Amino acid sequence: MVVTSVLLIRQAFQLTPVQAPERAVVGQEVVAYLVLARHHEEARSFADELLAETSTPEVVAGVRLLLAPRLWETGDLAELAARTGGEPDPTVPAPLRARLAGYRALAEGSSVDLDQVRALGDQIALSVADTAAAELAERAADYPTAREHYARALEIAEAIGYPTRHQLRIRATVVRAQLDDIDLGALDRYGSSGDRRLPGDSWQAPGMAWLRSCLDLGAGRLDAAREAADTALRLMAEVQDHLFEFEARQVLAMVALYRGELAAVRAQLAAAERGGERLPLVRALLADGQGDPGAAATVVDLTLGARHLAWREELLVGAACSAHHAGDRPTLRAATAALDRLAAHCPGVASIQGAAALAHGLTGGDLGPSVALLRTAPRPLLLARAEEEHGRQLLADADRRSIAVAALDRARDGYAALGASAAAIRVQRVMHAAGVRRRRWSAMPARPESGWDALTGMERRVALLIADGHTNRSAAAELVLSTSTIATHLRSVFSKLGVNSRVQLARLVLRGAADKAEDEQRPGHR
Repeated sequence: MVVTSVLLIRQAFQLTPVQAPERAVVGQEVVAYLVLARHHEEARSFADELLAETSTPEVVAGVRLLLAPRLWETGDLAELAARTGGEPDPTVPAPLRARLAGYRALAEGSSVDLDQVRALGDQIALSVADTAAAELAERAADYPTAREHYARALEIAEAIGYPTRHQLRIRATVVRAQLDDIDLGALDRYGSSGDRRLPGDSWQAPGMAWLRSCLDLGAGRLDAAREAADTALRLMAEVQDHLFEFEARQVLAMVALYRGELAAVRAQLAAAERGGERLPLVRALLADGQGDPGAAATVVDLTLGARHLAWREELLVGAACSAHHAGDRPTLRAATAALDRLAAHCPGVASIQGAAALAHGLTGGDLGPSVALLRTAPRPLLLARAEEEHGRQLLADADRRSIAVAALDRARDGYAALGASAAAIRVQRVMHAAGVRRRRWSAMPARPESGWDALTGMERRVALLIADGHTNRSAAAELVLSTSTIATHLRSVFSKLGVNSRVQLARLVLRGAADKAEDEQRPGHR
């Protein structure tokens, strides 16, 4: 329907004489429909053509504002500044000037006078102005203030159907999560959980899948975070809109770092670089995980003032711990100061207060208060880190050795339960070095190296399609992937399943389906 409207309105524009007064109005409608149809590059190109043939200030302002929401969404702040910068002509209506000022503030990382905007009564201008205030507060890690402004901006955008509403839903949910309100139910209320089988706007599904992966990561659900991030990448490929690609790859890299899967981290970095993004924070975290003594300082620098960064306190805690163990006092002080500022903005938020207390404990204080605070927070990875550092701190005290060992045991088991195998192994090494031995550690859930359970979600989908008779080309079309990617997945499937041909793969899949059906028919099966 939208595509048909685009074709019709473009035909109307082409039939309108260049000098006709209604041509500019029809041209703006063309840009609006192209944006609605997600033909963003075509919308930019057409907008520039339209701007080249008109100098009417109100038309120029209107066309620029049609492109602004997408430029904000994608973080293309340089172009957003270029299209909204400068003093608008005084003949441009005040509401349009206020909207331009709001987007200029978003591009520059500044704010506008909300009282002046309210006095105008323009709802779009007010939503954009609140968004600018929210971003400014979020960058300063003042999450309570950011939450209030995002909520107001979203309420208006939802009421009038403004294009920024989807991005605002995501930002508002992430900021609430930073305040320990990790609400997965919010995704379902928005009409999509990122699962393609659920109803909802298919254009929103990739963003909802990324949001779910982000919330799962904060809550320590590493398997769920990886699955949701994989889903986000797949859905983005299906709709050909890669708005959240680098965010999803960052989640996948973070999960891999917790698991010690460094090759997987490098694979995400390489994929991001092919798309034009280097993911500098992930690179610094990888270097830190590999023992680079200067990497913790880079993590702190990249974390401070980042535009949109979930779980800032967890990154700062990791950098503080690395700096502490490397004897890097300046970086430890910098991380502690950043966490103090965050805690000052967020009183009563257990995860943030606990993170700040952890950093202070590393400087020679008591880590007990950090552990106590984090036990009340929905952040099990942070709690495990506090238990680990508390145990390390107490190991040197012979009178408190039993308390230290118990804390390290809890940290190790906490990491293991979450699937953070690299962190669990790190704790085991600390205990071994201290002469602590265990006959048997609690099992760490991990993907087996062979068999059906060893396959990733995408490898399973490829295996089922190939077993069903698809060629590499038709499987690629079905999954919206390249044939070379399908071939890579298929080689991995053959290796993990111990088969050498498509025929053997089909037999194995059929046998598995028959075994499952037989199990379901047995008495007592539920």
